[in-house]
Amino acid sequence: MDFSHVLGWVLLTVLAVGSGVIGGAMLHYWRQRKQLADSTNYLLDRLKVAESDINRLQEETFLLREYLNRRGLLDEDDLALLRKELIELPRQLEAERAELLKGALKKDEEERLVKNIPDTLH
Repeated sequence: MDFSHVLGWVLLTVLAVGSGVIGGAMLHYWRQRKQLADSTNYLLDRLKVAESDINRLQEETFLLREYLNRRGLLDEDDLALLRKELIELPRQLEAERAELLKGALKKDEEERLVKNIPDTLH
């Protein structure tokens, strides 16, 4: 076998392996891209379902308010008082608890710190 003949086979082998690697990389890229597109479509579908649920809840709330208004059972002052009692006060209490807990943690941390006194030997 002559040197150019061996060089031709080596070159052919390198090209074949390179083509295989490039083809495999492209196949992997397209699969990853398809998976990403499928995941995105799934998330968008779930978002549409959540949006329709929210719209339905808003419609039902509107229907209930309108029904109670027509019956004369709903008063805006009562709604404001109920909102304060059920939503605003629990939020305020939770914020106060979080602030007290944060303050207690800072105080506890300050008590654990050892102050550096220059007269002491280390």
